[in-house]
Amino acid sequence: MSHIEHPLYQIRQPQLIYWGIYLAKMIGVFIFTSIMEAFLLVLFAILYNLNLVPVLFPLVLIVFLGTLGFSIIGTILSAISARTRARDVMLSILVFPISVPLVIASVKATGKILAGKSIHTIYPWLKILTAYDLVFLLVAYFTFEFVMEE
Repeated sequence: MSHIEHPLYQIRQPQLIYWGIYLAKMIGVFIFTSIMEAFLLVLFAILYNLNLVPVLFPLVLIVFLGTLGFSIIGTILSAISARTRARDVMLSILVFPISVPLVIASVKATGKILAGKSIHTIYPWLKILTAYDLVFLLVAYFTFEFVMEE
């Protein structure tokens, strides 16, 4: 019996295919959003006459984790709302309450960094952002196959 005919391979294959589709969509959203954020961060620094070089590493880390979280939830929730009648409204209704912890943690951490405080003061917020990203990535992993099949 070849490995393709093995029952466990046939059971796991659809989930891996759907997971690949999810990752491709999520990475595409992440890349596009990151490019836009890079332009806006430069524009923000120019307009507010800020020197972001001393705080660049922590700021990039916060932006990375926040963007990753938005990409993760945006991709899974857009797949969920794609089959509804009012998909645009439904996506907004679903994303807003789920993204509130992400926004709060990102804003608090960014405010502390731009105020000149050390990176040690934002560790609790970075932990929240990291945990948020991991939890919703696992949720997406376990639910995306069912979302695509329904």
